[in-house]
Amino acid sequence: MFKKVSLLVLVLVLLNFAANAQSQTEFTKYEAWELGANLSLAAIQNAVGDTQANIDKSFDKAVKNADKIGIKLPPFPAKTTVRAEYTRRFIDYFVEKGGHPIQKYLKANFSEEHAAAFDIGLVTNIYAFLQIYGDVRQTEIYSPIFLFMIEERTKAANLPVQTTDELVNLYGKNPTKEIVKKAVLNTTTNVSLYLMKREATEIGDRLAAQAKYTEAIFYY
Repeated sequence: MFKKVSLLVLVLVLLNFAANAQSQTEFTKYEAWELGANLSLAAIQNAVGDTQANIDKSFDKAVKNADKIGIKLPPFPAKTTVRAEYTRRFIDYFVEKGGHPIQKYLKANFSEEHAAAFDIGLVTNIYAFLQIYGDVRQTEIYSPIFLFMIEERTKAANLPVQTTDELVNLYGKNPTKEIVKKAVLNTTTNVSLYLMKREATEIGDRLAAQAKYTEAIFYY
């Protein structure tokens, strides 16, 4: 009986969180991060020739995030099996179409923290792509740049350095694919959990300021 009651309370809290998240803010920093993460994952799958079903699954998640702020995501570049070429097309896509323009939009219409959260979600996967699938020469050129960007955007997003330092500390090293995968997974987990927790607390603070203490307590 206790387990059933606990489960019901948890469900109610989660539903309440979703409702208040929508009412309290149009587009959260977590959603901005998620947009970057999902879009870059779909782009990776497209570049390396994954199944269309898997590409669509990741891209559709990004589209749902983008739809909330009225952004139309640009189509991915044509596929090629030549590593140097698909690496170039992948980087160009985010520099010219799917990355920088969205970041500028988020900064102009929401906040620098939104833009930075988007960048972290995006660049974390871009770094993984370069290290695991990328052309060797282009990986040598771009990987340090993207690690430096993650470090700087962590500060701009007002995140603790501990959320991304495992990845940032790979700067200047030649990590194995296994080390890269582990660092990327831990960074993704750390950032997403921190953003969700922080935004839950912010919702609680807003509810408390409105004297809605019974609702607010669930977010602390």
